[in-house]
This record gives sequence, structure tokens and C-alpha cells, in this order.
Amino acid sequence: MINTKEFLEILHAGHNDIDHDGTCYATILKNWQNDSVQDYYTADDCLSDKSYKVKQFINKCSNIVENGAEDTYVSINSYYNINRSTKNVRHLNAFVIDYDYYKLKKYKNKTSIEMLEIIRPTLKSIPTLVVDSGRGLYLIYCIKHKSKHCVKLYQQIWKYLLDDQVQFGADRKATLVTQVIRLPGTINSKSLSEVKVIEYNKTNYDIENFTYLLPFTNDQVKNFKSNFKQKSNVVNKRHYKINRRKKYLDNCISDFKNLIELRNKQNINEGYREYLLFVIIYLNQYYGRNIAESIAIAKKMNRRFNKPMTEKEVEIQCIPSEIFSNCISIKKIIEKLQITDEEMNDLDYLIGDQYKKIKNNEKNQRAKRNTLSNRTAFEQELYQRRLLIKDLLKNGYRQSEIANKLNMSKQQVSNDVKYIKNHAYKFIEKLEDYIRDITSALAADISRRMLTTNTYQYASQWLKTREILKE
Repeated sequence: MINTKEFLEILHAGHNDIDHDGTCYATILKNWQNDSVQDYYTADDCLSDKSYKVKQFINKCSNIVENGAEDTYVSINSYYNINRSTKNVRHLNAFVIDYDYYKLKKYKNKTSIEMLEIIRPTLKSIPTLVVDSGRGLYLIYCIKHKSKHCVKLYQQIWKYLLDDQVQFGADRKATLVTQVIRLPGTINSKSLSEVKVIEYNKTNYDIENFTYLLPFTNDQVKNFKSNFKQKSNVVNKRHYKINRRKKYLDNCISDFKNLIELRNKQNINEGYREYLLFVIIYLNQYYGRNIAESIAIAKKMNRRFNKPMTEKEVEIQCIPSEIFSNCISIKKIIEKLQITDEEMNDLDYLIGDQYKKIKNNEKNQRAKRNTLSNRTAFEQELYQRRLLIKDLLKNGYRQSEIANKLNMSKQQVSNDVKYIKNHAYKFIEKLEDYIRDITSALAADISRRMLTTNTYQYASQWLKTREILKE
């Protein structure tokens, strides 16, 4: 099977093209604490990035593998400079499906080879590379590299590739242009297994070979292009005063607190922390707070986890690479955090369209209720009927006689009688006393008003008399 150097040359094929001058960078992510050479920014106690020109990057990775390194990751795409961010991406090299099948009870005890044979019949295209990640599986579709102008198309295709494989544990959150994967030849410290390439197929894919996955026909695309209006050159204001959007932020943060509390009770401690803190920092920056304030808020939220991240991990792994027009919708947050229907019951803002309809219906029902009885028109009619049945029973009527008198079935009467017995507290005769109290309160209020009016009139008359005497 192919070695680490061959794997990286296949993944980053085309980096030596004459028109690119070799000026593209790839990234290695690992703990550099024990490294003698520190090229770029490093951290003492967590994973951090180092970027190299692709040739140097491949040689560096080979050295890392020879030294038996653990938990080392590499970028699948390359960049214009050493900053690994979406705006700096230069070559889009591959689609990666990351299978965390060990999280599913059905496949938990399967080996990577066994899992590949289960997945293979469902694949619509042959993968270029298949990698055993130590606990999971990577399926990699290498493509002829594309520029950053294809990012949106790239992400949409990637999304549909993943959606097709969710049943096998495909990680739907792994769709970032800056995505990294474990480096073959290194050790996965969680399973103490070697990351290795288990299959290689010579393929010649272009990004257009995957457009069949998109839910659009060629005619629809042509119509969209013909009707598309270019955006004006006017720069939109993307930052708002924090007080204008404080309610939105407060709602999100309140729901994040509830979500953390729910998952702490279920002992769900990993897999969502980074994205949740990323969203908090992103939204706070977007709506006016500076980076220091945003990180401070994220760190405060981080302390709520059962297993909080270190402060350096928050500063390195959760900070957005760039802040542009707000593209983090509620739907996207729900999808990335994998918020379940049960969790939505305890949330107010981060809820799907279905739950929004339910909550709006409940709100409308509350608005229609009678303010005195707290019942809807139907509930009040039902209550009056049961009160009448209660009075008839008290006067010695049988259930069959009540049914004839009220033109009801015997079963309906029987059901109402059962309800009255089980909810006797609702039928205690307090209505007359309540009305009497209201009447007396109104009478007392009228008396107070009359007394105040008489006092005012007397005081006014006395002042007028005093002024006449002075004259």
C-alpha cells in the first residue's frame, strides 16, 4: 500500500504546476511542545497550526511519521499564505467523508475493513483513498484542484455526499474548507492504533463529476443565471450596535446554557463544545463586541461544561478566521449542534420550524382564552355542560335521564361523570363568592372616588372664599 509521501502527493496533486509558482501552503496540526524547531505560532499544551510550502510540508510530514508522532492532522486543501482560513484557500483538492461509526451501537465493534464492505454498496462513486483513522474511517475523493471561486459549489456537493452516508456515522459537521484529517502513519492516541491507508484507486475526478448530487437540473441552473441580478457595489453595514441585537444574543446564549445543562446530565461532554463556543465568539464579534470581550464571554460559557476546554484551546480552536455577512442561521446551528426534538422542548429560540408552529399555536390559544376563567370558548362550553350534569346528579337524576334531557349519548354522560369525580376541585361552587367579592371591591372603589371628589370640591370652595375675604 502507498506510504505517507505518496498519499500527500496524491492529495495535493497539481501544486507543482508552472502557473502556480509553488506558492501554496499546507498545514500540519499537532502538539509541537517537544519540537526543537518552531517555525510559526505554537502552544504549550494543545494542538496548533504550522504551515509550509507544499514541498516542504510533504517532507516535514514524512519526518513526523518516522519519529512515531501521535495525533497529527494535515489540511486537505492548500492556501495562499500561512493562515489557514476560507478566504485564503487556493486549491480545493478533495472531498472527505469522515465516518465515526464507533459511535453507533450497530457498528461499534466492526473493523475498518468490515465497515468498508458494509458501506461500499451504497457508494455512488469509487473513492480515491480509504484511510483507517484508528477509530473511524475516511473516504477521500480527490479532484482536479479548483480555486476558491468554487467554494460554494464545493461545500454544497460535500454536504450532499455526507447526507447520503449519515446512516453509517458520517460526520455532517465536517464540511469546513479548512478541514483537517489524521496523517497516515501516525498514532491515534485514543485507540493506540496506527492511521493507515487501506485502499487506493486511481481516479480522475473533476468537481463537475459530482454535480449530479445537487437537487437542481441544468435548466433550473440556466434559468437562475438568466434571472440573477448582480448585487450592488454598495458595501453593506455588517456590524451593528450591540444594543440593537442584544435580545437576539441573549436568547441564543440562554438556550446555549440550557443545552449545556441538558447534555451535562446525559454525560455528553464532547463533539459540540468547539462549535458552540465558535458561534458565541462569532455572533458577539459580528454584532459589535471586540475580540477580547467575545473570547471572555466564550470562556465564561466554557466553564459550564462538565469537561471544559483549556483557555488556550478556546483561544486557538474556537476563534473565527474571518467575520463577514452573518451566515450562521438558527437552522445551521441546530444542524451542527445536532439538537434533538427532546432538547427543543426545553429551548425557546433554537428550535426548528415544526416546534415554532407548535409554540405559536400555543401562544395563539393563550391569547384566545377568557381572562377571567382562563378557558377557551370550547373549554368554557364543556365546563358549563359538566356543571349542569353535576347539578342534575345532585337533584337525583340518573345518567340515562340526563342523557335524554341534554340530547347526549349515555357514554358521553358517563365520561363527563368520571371527569367530574377525578377533577372535583374544578367544580366547587365559588363563582358566586367571587362575583360578590368583585362587586364589593367595585363598590369600595366608587366610595373612595366619591370621597376624594367631595374633599376636592370642599377644598376648592374654601380657597375661593379665602381669596374673597382677602380682597
